[in-house]
Amino acid sequence: MDQIKSEEQIDDLWKRFKDNGDIEAKNELLLYYNYLVKWVVRRMVPKFENYTNYNDHLSYGTMGLIEAIDTYYNLEYDVSFKAYALTRIRGTIIDQVKLQDWASPNHRKEIIEINTLYEAPENKNANFPVDRQVTDSPGVPIEQVHKMLSQQICTT
Repeated sequence: MDQIKSEEQIDDLWKRFKDNGDIEAKNELLLYYNYLVKWVVRRMVPKFENYTNYNDHLSYGTMGLIEAIDTYYNLEYDVSFKAYALTRIRGTIIDQVKLQDWASPNHRKEIIEINTLYEAPENKNANFPVDRQVTDSPGVPIEQVHKMLSQQICTT
């Protein structure tokens, strides 16, 4: 495939793809805009490195780019394709990472709460906290901490 160098060539590819469904034009657009996927992934990998790896993010981002190209209908619209594509790429990566997560959002919130409860006394005393220190936090009964811990251990 030839390197695209001008706005006119890009506009021509968009017109060929939208007017005629030209798959070759779509493929050239994908290759041209692929740098957007890499740009987003380089910024997102550190945040989600515990869930997926760089190659997974590239795959998810490419899916988002394909969706963006398929759904970007109006060439005269005020939103640039790049802005639209960046949003779609980022959103697709986030959606796919969420699908890979074994914990529900509520369960994930409870895990974060437990970790926070245990980290605060640990940081103060430089020792691993006992249950009494953890439940010194207002509004958290010891039974609830034990229940949340047992659920966390069973699901990890």
